[in-house]
Amino acid sequence: MDAMSLKRWNDALIADRDDLLIRAARRWFGPVRTPFNKHELLAKVETYLRKPATHEAVFALMDDVDRLAVASVALAGTMHQNELARIVGSAIKTSPDRRVENLLDRLILYRHDGRGRDSLLSVAPPLKALEKRLGIEQLLRGASIEAEGTEPGTDPWAVYCALVSVAMHVKPAFKLNYEYTKKAAAQLEKTAPEVLNRAYDSTFYLLSLAGARALLPSESGRFMVDPQRFLELSRVLESRYGAAVPIALACSHPEMYSGTVDADMRARFLIWLLGELPVGLCMEVGAMENLLTVMAAIYFRGNEAIAMRLRSVVSLPVLSEMGCIRFSPDGKKLQVSGQGKRMLQHGNGSAGGIVLEESHELRVLPQAGFYARAFAAVASRLEHTGLTWTGILDREAAQAAYAHGMSADELMQGLQTLSGKQLPQSVSFSLREWEQRSRGARLVQGMVVKLDEQNTAIMEHLPHMMAMVAEKLAAGVYLLKPIALKDVEKAFKTSGIKLDAPDRADLDRLDAIPPAWTDDEMAVCAPQAEHAPHGELAQHTPHVPTGASLFPAGQLEALVRSAHSAADEAIADNTVRHLLYELGQLDMSDSVKETLSDTVRSRLILEPSQLALADVASDGASAGALDYSGKVRILERAVREKLAVSLISKTGGTRSVCQGEPQSLVKTPEGLALSLLTNRGKSVILMVSAIERLRIIHSDMFGGS
Repeated sequence: MDAMSLKRWNDALIADRDDLLIRAARRWFGPVRTPFNKHELLAKVETYLRKPATHEAVFALMDDVDRLAVASVALAGTMHQNELARIVGSAIKTSPDRRVENLLDRLILYRHDGRGRDSLLSVAPPLKALEKRLGIEQLLRGASIEAEGTEPGTDPWAVYCALVSVAMHVKPAFKLNYEYTKKAAAQLEKTAPEVLNRAYDSTFYLLSLAGARALLPSESGRFMVDPQRFLELSRVLESRYGAAVPIALACSHPEMYSGTVDADMRARFLIWLLGELPVGLCMEVGAMENLLTVMAAIYFRGNEAIAMRLRSVVSLPVLSEMGCIRFSPDGKKLQVSGQGKRMLQHGNGSAGGIVLEESHELRVLPQAGFYARAFAAVASRLEHTGLTWTGILDREAAQAAYAHGMSADELMQGLQTLSGKQLPQSVSFSLREWEQRSRGARLVQGMVVKLDEQNTAIMEHLPHMMAMVAEKLAAGVYLLKPIALKDVEKAFKTSGIKLDAPDRADLDRLDAIPPAWTDDEMAVCAPQAEHAPHGELAQHTPHVPTGASLFPAGQLEALVRSAHSAADEAIADNTVRHLLYELGQLDMSDSVKETLSDTVRSRLILEPSQLALADVASDGASAGALDYSGKVRILERAVREKLAVSLISKTGGTRSVCQGEPQSLVKTPEGLALSLLTNRGKSVILMVSAIERLRIIHSDMFGGS
């Protein structure tokens, strides 16, 4: 047993305002004499919970929902209470918060580090043995393994490259939003029909490119592409993430931004997730969300806020948009496809992946890497993507590249390096001739910096400064990439160059979508760098044992089978029925039996011997007419914890019995009034002074009362 966890559990129960420890002791051991020593009481409870017989009794009373909740917390280590309530809420339609509170009442879970629903929950250390019996299979209820529909779909990198190529070589490619022009749509129909044929919004890829600053807003209101930024992204992301470049670029989507979760962290988590998820696993939408929630918590154990944010904004949207998770053929469940595994197995590419024919046709072979494919999309007008890509490097395509700041030398050098061969003379001649024509009349728009000889030498010896340059126009004259003026000033000042920058240059529109990959992060992504991009959790080490897997090879079918048989609902029901039978044999008043019956149905009594011992009269869950302060305390707790109550009230000589959930307590001139939502959905107002008998109902959340 972890000493630190045990101390945290001790401290939590000692400081607990709801007196869960005292209430449990009264149920299990009988009346607690006052004054009492809370530490001695805690030691007695701990000893009891450690007994193997107690473990068996607790386990026997756990239904499917209990086991799902406890397994989720056990796998995660710690989990926010509201996150666990969301998981429980996917399994039951009503009272998920109360089911979580019930697990706290039973001392199976305990609350620490926070207040209310923002608290963290963990499994009680004395019951740690339960964790060995409640594993990942508890999250696979209703799951199946289906081979049909798992084939990989359209290559996401082909979609990215096709969009960049269209944005470069079709003018205009976009309308005044993310809609394509007719000419662009016709081109995409050949190169990436998936973008046009999908039934849902197809802007995901475009927004990812915008978040990565490869797609920029222009003064005309239309979006324009920055091909050199796209090439640089392709290079550094391939060197850092290997086969997972499309996933890393997808993490640039603006909706996934967070002040504490940088793009690198998002990408690494999703890469791990894709490696873990078994192909063919088929689950209900809610169950799949639960699985991803717990996997995020496992990966980021100790950083629960990060895990929650990644679960809510990253996992399912990215994986579904990338085609790694999609609806099963019957449309009723979500299914893990083979797309993720295919992406992770993609090679880094090799020389000779590009072939340029004398006819100016460019072919991209299967062995080409991500950067090679990106270069082909920028240098040529893509005509087809599939096993082998084809593109056309004609005059219009080359002039589009020149208009975006590339030169004939850059095109020739890139093509020669990636093909591993000398370019045909006809191609080299054409590229130079087309460049000369394109330079004959140029409209250059942007921010230009002019330096003297000394500052030019400084500039050209600093790689991070030259990374800001879109084109060298003349000696000491540079056209800068679209960068905010404040960032330009800062960069030059840091490099020791005093820059007298005019105030009239304004590129604030770029700040509408902050970049997911800043220049600093891009530099860190270089092959020689070993550390993560700067950020709050830059040195975070995921809590995943090396070589360990949640779904060991060949064991998925066994886990799914176990999920359907492990939690036999009849065991808990039979245990409750047995305890109720034993209760019926005892000689005690009907009112005490009624209260004990509810306590049994809510799984708070563990064994028959406790029925005669339980001090239900002073457990703080019931109060009579003369105990006004007791009624107020119970109602305040019921409102706070959303607990149901049963009460008898007398108004105008008429007694009435009702059950429901207290909504609020309100001060009125006549006294304190209770707003109650009855089981029939009717809202009533009752004076607290008119309540003759009041008790909390625990068991209605299990389907009884």
